[in-house]
Order: sequence, then structure tokens, then C-alpha cells
Amino acid sequence: MVPKQLPEAEIKTMNNPVLIVLDNLDEKWEEKLPTKGKPALRYELLTFGISPPHTEIEIIDTKEISRMAEREARDYYLELIRELKDRLLFDNKSLSQLLSFKGRNLWWYLPIAEKNIWVDKLIHRLYAFLRLFYVCEQQTYDEILLFVKDDLLQQIIVEFAEKRGVKCVVKGKRGISLPLISKVFVFPIAYYLRAIKHFANLFLKLILLRWIRIKTEAKDLVGTTGFFSTYPLFWEKAFSPKANDVFFRTLPDELAKQEKVSHLICLNLSMKLFEKRAKLFDFIRGHRKIVILEQVLRPSDWLLLFDLKIFRRCFTALKNLFGLPVAHLKGIDISNFVREEFYKSATSAIFFQSRLMDRAFGRLPIKELKALVFRLEFQPFERAILYNTWGKTQSIGFQHSALGKNFLNYVFVRGELAKYWRDRANPMSMPLPDYIFVSGEIGLDYMQDAGFPKNRLALCGALRYSPLFEYLDEKKPKLELRQKRNQPIDKKIIFVAASPLLPETLSMLGDLLKAISLFDEPFHLLIKYHPNVSVVPDFRKKVEKLLDESQTKNTKLSYEFFKELPDFYDYVSLSDLILLTGGTTALEAMLLGVPAMVYSCSPQFSHNPLLEYPGAVFLVKDSKSMAAALRKLSQKDEIERIRSNWGKLIETMFGDISEAPAKRFASLLSDLGAV
Repeated sequence: MVPKQLPEAEIKTMNNPVLIVLDNLDEKWEEKLPTKGKPALRYELLTFGISPPHTEIEIIDTKEISRMAEREARDYYLELIRELKDRLLFDNKSLSQLLSFKGRNLWWYLPIAEKNIWVDKLIHRLYAFLRLFYVCEQQTYDEILLFVKDDLLQQIIVEFAEKRGVKCVVKGKRGISLPLISKVFVFPIAYYLRAIKHFANLFLKLILLRWIRIKTEAKDLVGTTGFFSTYPLFWEKAFSPKANDVFFRTLPDELAKQEKVSHLICLNLSMKLFEKRAKLFDFIRGHRKIVILEQVLRPSDWLLLFDLKIFRRCFTALKNLFGLPVAHLKGIDISNFVREEFYKSATSAIFFQSRLMDRAFGRLPIKELKALVFRLEFQPFERAILYNTWGKTQSIGFQHSALGKNFLNYVFVRGELAKYWRDRANPMSMPLPDYIFVSGEIGLDYMQDAGFPKNRLALCGALRYSPLFEYLDEKKPKLELRQKRNQPIDKKIIFVAASPLLPETLSMLGDLLKAISLFDEPFHLLIKYHPNVSVVPDFRKKVEKLLDESQTKNTKLSYEFFKELPDFYDYVSLSDLILLTGGTTALEAMLLGVPAMVYSCSPQFSHNPLLEYPGAVFLVKDSKSMAAALRKLSQKDEIERIRSNWGKLIETMFGDISEAPAKRFASLLSDLGAV
């Protein structure tokens, strides 16, 4: 990039490069750089959360820096969240004490306590800042040009630059931005607006149930083994007689043939519930032991949403977070990162939902249950369940998903869970299940390292993936599947599992499209959206725009979108390659004989556990490495080398796949007297 000619005196003072920092794909940043005259400045580019775009400007190699920043951000974040609840904020009271209410620590109902990397910006901001810090440690810059949309991150970078004596110029688009402390004043409005929305949500659910004349009875739980789930979210074939929870599959129905089994269901409101209300009626009638949690609530419970005492506790906590510096990193006050996450948490739907679930479970005859089984992700709603099962019935959490060092909801400071376990009777302590069943050996390792008692852990196998093992017995040849699903037989087919993070998906697809453009052969993309993309504004619109622009340049490219894909295994099996950023889909592809290309670039905080198993997948970070991986698809020795590493990895994640996981799970429940 050629900048504007500067006065000679100014040029002499600028011997170091200028750093450009970019965090979005919307910014036409190159057009905003001076371009007239002879080169007087040298630019370097650093991106946050997105792959570096194609440019003549030097892109900083941050591979080693990013590894260091990732490790430090993760460790700092885990310690921060663990300690934050115990910080003294007001009148000699900690955050936990401020949020104490009727035997509950409301801290555990806040999303910030979950450490969810999908919705929590804090970890991503920490990672971005540390990458910038270490880049500036290895190179001195005369100026930093910011094309950063994230206001809070922008402010921290400006402060960091000022402390270093480096000129920092905000160049990107800037909308109306109020100081973060204004959140204190708007908090009452945001809080009660959320309360009203949640009240309306609950009211609509009850109207629907009354409309279809369904009334479930709490007494149906007596003497049963209960399975908690959210419906229709996370139910396969939800509105059919064959509906089953995707985490437990047919296990509850199989157990119900011999034992009493019940489903404790929280309704997820959607238009589909109203559209398919007749099917909903059939579903509830078809599963005889169903209790809908919303129906056990009383009017006094609904009013809990507006409880002034809870509001005052949250408001006092937020107000005092602004009165106390709660977090410093590399000499910079990053308290605003924490304050915003607390504000978002205390005004989130999850916070209000968890409180209502607490009340609903409190209305149930929990003591009469043999056991209560739920999927374990250490989410706020789980704490509502566990507060009510403690000392009344056995609670069993099922760890079902992929595990990796950056799946932070499953990761704790070493021994942290041991402390909570010893202090289980204290309502201030994190509620924990009586037992944890894990899918594979890696789950045992993570839970033991966190300090969960070894004698309370059991390996049950990949119950969630039972249909996959059944599918393998009848799997059809690739050509036959392509014909069956009307897919092209003369194109390379790549199955793309989109991330719920928009910048990550755009970066991954952008690099793939650049790589494909280097080939003469035709490609067809099957793009499967993540279930959570519906909460991201313009997700599909922006993805389609990227693909349409590429298709106009490459007529050999075609693509399809899928929001729901009942025949998922068919579509993966007929593909030549699967591309993704995280999750266990790559493991499913391996069992189906399809190699995986795992995308992870340095600007993004990695969340794919397969990065720790580089021999089993194609690890890619940009269009260049993607193109190299695509070439290897036609090299039999390369494919065989990768396949040779699949066996041990699958066993580590899924356990012994030769044993039916449903049978193993049922046996474990029987040993506990839960069935």
C-alpha cells in the first residue's frame, strides 16, 4: 500500500512501521489509508477474529504469539471468573453475598458464570488484547490505526497505546457510543423490559397449552426416573410419534418398557409450536409420563420475574462493579470487559428462565423421583435443577459433547470442583450433580482434573451418537447416496458445518472460496447452519452475499443451504470432505469414512478439540493451507495416513463403540438404583 507523501521532517521521525488493527469484514479500510506520493511509511496488519484479507500490506505472523496469548487468556479468564464472585464490592460484601436470595446464590444463574465461549465476549477480548500486546512487545510502532468496531476493545487499545507513547488513531466507522457507565442508568429499563418479555413468553406458552387442551400432572413423576429436556429444541423428529431427545435418543423409551420413566420438559417458544399444535398434542399424549414445567408454576411464581428485591441485588452489584477496579491485565484496567458481561448476564433471558425453572422444580415432588438425568454443560438452568435435587433424589449429569482445552464451560482451575463438592451444603457454592456420566475417556480426564470425585464418575459411551452406529450397519455407497439425494456426481462435494459465530463462518468460507478458485474442477458446497444462528442478526444474509459474489466469478461453483437436515449422515457420507471449526461432527465424519478439514486461524480463539490431534485431520488456517489440503484429497497415501490415526481418537472421545451405549447407560442407572 502506497501512502501519501509526508513532510520530510515528519518522515525522519517515523522509522518504525504503522500497525493497522482490523476486526471486521465490512470496513473498507484500505481506501482510508493515504495513497498518494512515494512510499514513506511501512504498514503491518493485525486482525482480530477474522482471517487477514488479501492485501499488499505485510500481514504479521502471529502463530507463536497466538499460542502464548491463548494460553494466558484462558488461564486468566478461568481464574477471573472463579474469583470474581468472592470479590468484596460493597459494605464488606462479596458479589455472591450481594446476590444471595432465599437460599440461592443468583451468581450461578448468570451466563457469565458459565464461561460460554459462544456468547461471552470477555474471553475473545482478552485474547485479542494479549495478541496485540505481544505483537507490540516484539516490534515498535510509531502509530496504530484502528479499524475496530468493538468499542470496549477499542478503548482498551487506545489506553494501551497512550501508556506506551504510541499515537493511536481510530479510523473505522463510529456510531453513537455512550460511556459504559450509562449501563447503570439504563439497567432498570433493560431489566424490566426483559422481565416483561419473559412474562409474555410464559403467557403465550400457557395460552397454547390451554388451546390444545393439554394439562400435565406433577403426580406422574412419582416412582419414575426423570429425564430433563427442552422441547422442541434438541428433539429429533420433534412433532412425530418417533420424537426423541437428541442427547438421550431412544434410551428413555427403551427404559420405559420395563421401568417407569418420565420427561420433565421446558417448552421453547416458537411459531412452529403454534403451527404444529395438533402434532404437539399427539406428542404429549403419546409420551404418557410428561410434565411441562411451565404448567406447574403458580401466578405468584410468575411475579418472581418482577421481584424488586432481586432487581435491587443485581442493580447494587452492577453499580458497585463500576466503583471498584475488578480486573487488570498487563498494567491496563480491563474492568469494563467484566462490567459489560455482568450487565448482559443480568438482563439476559437465561437469567430469568433459570429463576423460573428453580420455582418450577420447587413445585415438583422431587423426593419421589428415583433419579433425575440431564445433559451436563454447567449452564445456569442446570444450577436451578441441582438446587432442588440436592438431598432429595439422585442427580445425574450426562457429559455428551466434545471436550477440548478451550471448551471453557467444561474447564475449571485445577481442583476447583473439589472445593465446590466439599462445600455442597452451602448454597453459595456451585451446585453439582451427584454423578457425572461421560461419553469417553477424555471426559473422565477433564472432570478428574477439575476435582470431581473419581468414584462419582462413570464412562457410559457416546449415547448421543447411537443413531450413527446403527446407520453404519446399513450405509450405502457414495455414488448411490448422491443419486438418492439428487447431488452432483461429477463435482467435488464439501460439507460445510457453519460455526454459530458469524465472523468465524465468514472467514472460513471466504478462505475456502479463495482456495477453490485456484482449481479448474467444479465444486459443490453443502452448508449446514448451526441451530443457534437464528439469534445472530443477518447471519444467513451475509453468508449468502459472500457466496453469491464468489459464484459470479466462478461458474463451476454451486452450493445449497440446510437449516435442518434429518438425513445428516447421508449428506456427510456422500461428501468428499467435511469442513468445520469445532464440535464432534468431524468425529462422526471419520466413522463414516470422510476426512475432515479443521479450520483454525490465529486471530480467532480456538475451540476445536481436534487441534490436539493434528495427524487425524487436515489442519488449515487460510486459503493457502486449504488449497494444499484439497490437493491431498486425490493422494491415496495422504488419506490413508490420516485414517490410520482415527481409531485411537474415536475411542478417546466416544469410548468403546463396540458396546451399545444405551445398554451401558441403562446398566449404570440400574447400579445406582435409578431404574
